[in-house]
Amino acid sequence: MPDKWPLANGNWSNAANWNGGTKPVAGDDVFADGRTIAMDEDPVCASIRTTQRSGGTTGGVFNVTANRNIPANIIAGSSTVISATTAIIVNVTGTVTASATSVAISSTNANGQVYLNGNMVNNNGKMAIFAPIVWLDKNNTTSAAFFTSGGVARTLYSEDTFPNMPAEADTRFNTVYGPGNSLTGTCVMPVAANVRNGVTYDNGTVGTALFTTSQFITELSSSTTPVAVRMQNLCTPMILGELMEAFKK
Repeated sequence: MPDKWPLANGNWSNAANWNGGTKPVAGDDVFADGRTIAMDEDPVCASIRTTQRSGGTTGGVFNVTANRNIPANIIAGSSTVISATTAIIVNVTGTVTASATSVAISSTNANGQVYLNGNMVNNNGKMAIFAPIVWLDKNNTTSAAFFTSGGVARTLYSEDTFPNMPAEADTRFNTVYGPGNSLTGTCVMPVAANVRNGVTYDNGTVGTALFTTSQFITELSSSTTPVAVRMQNLCTPMILGELMEAFKK
């Protein structure tokens, strides 16, 4: 597919501002090439990107200030591809793909809407679409799914939009869970050998560590904490019984 990119900041409709002196046409891959472009008409192309073309520059943005139909794949690179800040509808037919650092479409007005007829591909916890209202498979007045955050723009399908979602710190280490498997537990559970013998933890695991009389005496003699405090912290019924048996001998 041919590559098209702007030569300077300007309007999409200005043919002279595109390489080759012509606007993008069906089948073209369009790169922002680090420029800021006002999308002042509905685009015709295969894809719109802020990734880096061969010999070009990554980044840039396409600003949308009026309702737009965009029949193209949207692919984020180092920056957002489509940016809308007013109460408009961005209607995309294609696949919208985030990068590891940037959303592909950002609509920050409380009444802004994004219609997506295609796939939404998230990346490394970064959502493809950031908007207060998103319709999936929108077709005139019907939709397969509708999402809103109460008029406040936020990332969709994230931990803060799902009630009762456990924090990563409260979930077993390396357990992948949550919306789109975007969260990973960080809570490390001790092995049974490091938990006192007979103590049940972690849904039924029983500790096997025995605190012997010799260890108890070593702790008492080596610690700088007052003896009374050490006795209070260490003397469980099991250990006291062990000590009593030792003294009997």
